[in-house]
Amino acid sequence: KQNEGWATFDPVGPEGYDPSEEYQEKEN
Repeated sequence: KQNEGWATFDPVGPEGYDPSEEYQEKEN
């Protein structure tokens, strides 16, 4: 399940997974 936007940097995203928070945790 890939959504255009975050699937570009994080292709792994199971249902119920919040890529937005994970992205901030990895970047910060």
